[in-house]
Parts: sequence; C-alpha cells; structure tokens
Amino acid sequence: KIKRIAYYDDRFYDILFASGKSDFFKSVTTVTGTYYKPGLFQWVKDVGGENADRISFEAKRRGSRVHKALQVASIGCPVWLEREDFEIQDPELVAQTRYVRAYCEKNSIPYYVLHDQDEQEIVNKWEQFYMVIREGYKLKQREQVAYSLKYRYACTLDEEAEYQEGVVLPNGRNPIRIPVSGIYIADDKTGGEYREHKLQIAANAEAYEELTGDQVQGVFLRYWDSTIKTGKVPGLKIIYLTRDEWKVELEQFLHLAAMFDYDHRDFQPKIRSFKPMIHVPELYGTPYGRQT
Repeated sequence: KIKRIAYYDDRFYDILFASGKSDFFKSVTTVTGTYYKPGLFQWVKDVGGENADRISFEAKRRGSRVHKALQVASIGCPVWLEREDFEIQDPELVAQTRYVRAYCEKNSIPYYVLHDQDEQEIVNKWEQFYMVIREGYKLKQREQVAYSLKYRYACTLDEEAEYQEGVVLPNGRNPIRIPVSGIYIADDKTGGEYREHKLQIAANAEAYEELTGDQVQGVFLRYWDSTIKTGKVPGLKIIYLTRDEWKVELEQFLHLAAMFDYDHRDFQPKIRSFKPMIHVPELYGTPYGRQT
C-alpha cells in the first residue's frame, strides 16, 4: 500500500510493505526541485515573489487537471470542456454533454470535465498523437507509483507502454522512429523545458525496472505546450532518450540525490494538527457570530 504525502513543497511516499513495516521515501520531484535554476531565480525577481508563488501554484493545479484528464481519456472514457458560459453555448452541445454525464454517472463510468480551453486543447493533441501511433502502441498503465529500495526514492509514472519497432512519433519536422520493440516510459509536461526533467524521467525508469524487472528501452518527455507549428501534431515536442542516454542521466540524478540526503538526514513529513471548523464567538459577542 502506497500513500502520497505533501508537506508544503516537499513530497513523500508512505510505503506499507507486505511485512507490515512502513517507511517514508522521498519523491523524485523533491530531489530534482533542488537543481540549480538561475533562469527561475531571475524570473522570480522580475515578477515578484507573491506573483511568482501565485503563478507557480496555478501551474501545478493546471498540470494536475491535465494529467487527470489524460488518465481518463487513455482508458477510453470521455473528457469534455465546459466553460463558464456553458449555458449559452450551442444547445446541442449542452444537451450532449448532459446526456453523457448522466449516462456515465448511472453506469459508474469515469469522466472528466475541464473548464479551460487550453487544457482541453492538450487532450485533443493527445488524441491526435494516439491516432498516429495506435497501430504500434499498447498502453500498460498510467499514473503508476514506482519506488527504488536501493536508492530510497519513489515517483509516479505518467505512462508506461509497449511500442513496436518502426513506429514513428510525431515531433514537428523531426519525427522519432522507435528503434527497438519494448517498454518505454513517458512523462507529460504542460510547462516549459528544464534540464532536470531528464534526471526525473531517468529516475522514474530506474524505479520501474527495479520494481517490475522489465527493461526500459527508452524514455520520452512530451511537451504539450510547445511552439512547434509543424508535423502531424502541432504544439507537441518530444525529447527522446535511448536506454544508454537515460542511464547517463540517472547517474546525474543519483549525484543530486546523494547531496540531498546529506543535507536532509532526517527528512520526513511533519505531523501538524488541523481544525475542521473555526469558531470564535467572542468576535461579535454572540454564540454564533453576528446576528442580523
């Protein structure tokens, strides 16, 4: 049994083993979050700390929504857009989405509703991507948690799938041909490109191999907000790493993880109390606040 825990910007995985023993593992993204980013520091300075926090928070929420939508879409279930002006859109579209929602709820079928057109556009790109590669592609799982007992870290894999040799992935003017059949790990990104992304997906692949015993032939970083305007899926950029290449990135991650462990010897989530209700009656001198 595995439970994800977030304590402010730190993420942990609480893993309960078959023996009954429980242990906390650091997350891969907590480690890669310590990677030096001079450009990010300058951006925070330019926009201001408060604005930077607000933008970063919304970017994380956006990424979570898109990941959830892709997870639902990948199992063949519906994802649709409902904007704030939903009631005044095309009456046929409104009627259709209401029918689909009612049908899904009646039959316990997963569905997901987005409220941002840009987020729905990413799901549309994913569908285009799938239609291009589907003949040589078999999804194994999305959002699987993996962990490494050897290096004491855990992660969530966006996608692991089987690709057939010769499948061509759309990537602007530089499509990527799968060189050998086997298992490939992918990570979906809704923001910009950062150097630590390669470290992250390499660590993910290593954890998957250790957990399953299956060999990962290659890994993909899929950037769904790219400015690429060409190819079969405009707006999608893919960075592909062969097995040898992601193994090199893994070594860099392990160096970073070793420094992290040295600086955080007692790294574990802190327990804090949480009040489900706040009631300060003396503010207005009555048992339940101001009376009108």
